[in-house]
Amino acid sequence: MDARELILQASREALLQGGPRECETVRDAGAIDWAADGIDSALAARNSIEEIAGVAFHRIVTGHPFVDCNHRTGSALALSLLAAEGFAPKVADKEIAEFAKSIDREGLGVGDVVAWITRSFQFKQGA
Repeated sequence: MDARELILQASREALLQGGPRECETVRDAGAIDWAADGIDSALAARNSIEEIAGVAFHRIVTGHPFVDCNHRTGSALALSLLAAEGFAPKVADKEIAEFAKSIDREGLGVGDVVAWITRSFQFKQGA
């Protein structure tokens, strides 16, 4: 699945998690392309999964490609990327949601997001 489709799938997941219908309404297609380009570049550079998920999370939250649910979509995308590689959160869902909001509120950069992911997720043997 390509990066753009992963992003759209994450927006559908945000809707299923109780988000409003606007979770799937694209506000800025260019921001989706920007996020997808970041994911593709991180993959091409063979970055770690934490770095790839960090870029994805950051670009969705800061790019605001959807009318609503950008925090939920960014979280869902990062969780999906990490889970596919056998990583699970060590923190509660509430902490993930609060961190997503702090990306905007505190002006966090990609490095900050990657550092948080590295602290907050762990590889699960046999996953």
